[in-house]
Amino acid sequence: MKKKIWAGVIFVLLCMAALGMTVSAADTTMKNKKWVTGQGGAYIDADKDGKKDTYQSYGTSYYKIQIPKQGYVVVDVKTSKIPGKDEYDAYMNEDDGLEEEDDASTTLCLLNSKKKEVGSCTNLFSGKSSMLFTAAVKKGTYYIAAEGDQQYKVRYTFASVSKVSKAGKSLKKAVNLKKGATVRNLLYGEKDQYYKFTVKEKSKITLLFNAKVRGGLLDSMGIELLIKKGGSYQQVDEKGKTVSANDAFYWEMKGKDKLTATLPEGTYYIRAYTWKGMSGYYTMRWK
Repeated sequence: MKKKIWAGVIFVLLCMAALGMTVSAADTTMKNKKWVTGQGGAYIDADKDGKKDTYQSYGTSYYKIQIPKQGYVVVDVKTSKIPGKDEYDAYMNEDDGLEEEDDASTTLCLLNSKKKEVGSCTNLFSGKSSMLFTAAVKKGTYYIAAEGDQQYKVRYTFASVSKVSKAGKSLKKAVNLKKGATVRNLLYGEKDQYYKFTVKEKSKITLLFNAKVRGGLLDSMGIELLIKKGGSYQQVDEKGKTVSANDAFYWEMKGKDKLTATLPEGTYYIRAYTWKGMSGYYTMRWK
């Protein structure tokens, strides 16, 4: 899917888990592909009158993960009501007779051993009962931090990536993309990757993706096409036309997806990126 936005729009990715807290110990050590369960708190009868009148938060729960080698993880989450919520809601609404919408939510973040967020998801805005996010990982210890006011089941699935393709760290150092060759790369948040290819005459090009980069508000990875004009690089759209400096043009890639553009003769640059707090794995092939 292609997106056109105006420059200056800021996407704020929130992780509600208390990242500043010391991760001294995890409640549970998780195993690959195995579900664990938890909940953000409990509804209690604080004044002992037979009615659940208070929500007691358990704060942030931490789940330890050991990653054996370089690769990526997919974290799946399923949420449901904490027992007693309906009774609590009825108590809270009994005076005004109104029925409020269920605003319960769960937020999960994957933290590395230095407490840096490498992936996250939340249903705070969507209300969905199922979520997932991805994260590129290296060998080491990680933690899933969970917080909210729902019950949840969570698991991670690890896939090793023994070799990754070479990618440029800047437009000037973009790596040549050969037609028919497949790029395989781990993509870390705020560490863009660059490639370039040459079109010898006006033609339609197709880039095929399998993008395992999920989570956050945008829930995808971004792809831009650029061409060098004088001493600067300008974005181009699906018709090969340069985009105004006041605008920005990019494609969102999620799962098995493709980018199609009709481009005049020239050398074009690919910027592959994701947003802060997101990471994952992708493949790309110039068909």
